Amino acid sequence: TVLGPYGLTYGMGDALCVGGDYFNGTIDEVRIWNTALTQGQIQTEMNASRPQVTDGLVAYYPFNEGAFDNGMITQNATFDRGYAFDGVNDLINLSDDSDFEFTDGAGTDKAFSVSAWINLKRDQAGMIVAKMNGNPYEWNFGYGANTTSINTYKTDATAYIGRFAPYSFNTYGNQWHHVAMVYNGNEANSGFDFYHVRPTILLR
Repeated sequence: TVLGPYGLTYGMGDALCVGGDYFNGTIDEVRIWNTALTQGQIQTEMNASRPQVTDGLVAYYPFNEGAFDNGMITQNATFDRGYAFDGVNDLINLSDDSDFEFTDGAGTDKAFSVSAWINLKRDQAGMIVAKMNGNPYEWNFGYGANTTSINTYKTDATAYIGRFAPYSFNTYGNQWHHVAMVYNGNEANSGFDFYHVRPTILLR
């Protein structure tokens, strides 16, 4: 696979993309489920070195420098207890798979959950995990400008929905955060919930 230059640090084609879009820091332990996890399940996953909720688990990327990372295309990202991104042109593209689309093929959304450990290095917006579709996202999980919020949105042929929760990652600068996004599939902004390790409660 040939990686060409990028005008923006988005992913390629319809791939699942980690980092990119100006993410500056390190990402580790990305996990994706095709179900809406509960707060208790999120807390269990946060404290586990391997996935404990295996029902509905469709992807697990521990980023242990090759372990379980088959099909990964890395552009400049470097291994550093996870993968480090410079906020300029680093990203990881993983295989395109219908398991990451979370629709029934007829325009009806399905529930899904995403979690990861992140360590931010700079105060700017960034993408943690996203499913590309050239628009540029089918869904996106990231954080807002000046790292003052955690956010997500999802698009399909007829709708755009999204939500953000105010949260200052700068409060815990240069430290590891466990973040999770849960979507219940009800095709409304209220269908998204966020969780964060500090505090380990639901962020609205």
